[in-house]
Amino acid sequence: MSSRAHALARPSMAKADAVEPLCDAVCSEVARCLALARTVYKIAITMPEIRFDLRGRSAGQARFNAADPNKAPVLRFNATLLCENPDAFLAEVPAHECAHLVVACRWRHKVRPHGVQWQRVMQELYGLEPRVTHKMAVAPSTRKKFAYRCACAGSRHLLGSIRHARIQSGKSAYFCRRCGCSLRPHA
Repeated sequence: MSSRAHALARPSMAKADAVEPLCDAVCSEVARCLALARTVYKIAITMPEIRFDLRGRSAGQARFNAADPNKAPVLRFNATLLCENPDAFLAEVPAHECAHLVVACRWRHKVRPHGVQWQRVMQELYGLEPRVTHKMAVAPSTRKKFAYRCACAGSRHLLGSIRHARIQSGKSAYFCRRCGCSLRPHA
């Protein structure tokens, strides 16, 4: 049994027997990318925990603890995007997330997430174009949006549930990029 979690974003979307080989392919690609980094850069990089529980538009996410470098990093992947775009996903996303781990291991978190060092790893080590975002088709969100307004004439802003909750609880304020005024709930 591998160290990855079998949590899928939408289990009903695909049968487990169809998803399992794709998850295994991602794990194999992560192992290949990290082995290459160990060989080329002579670094000790641990195999991360791999999860398939990421949702939304993001294809992958690298998480590591700067305060405790001995704690294993976590790579999260979007199972829905993997199932819908297996070739494009496998060609780019695991290497993209592994590049974050390589940069964190070599430069100890003192660099920008998609900075020069990350771009260099993507190009020189993995031979990929250092793109910050993927180009895979993503189904439009069906999540509820909340209408907000600002001082601009007739300007309406739609915010998601997380930003709406932050405004309602008083934890955050969001501002219009055009006029700079804070956003208020639309009446």
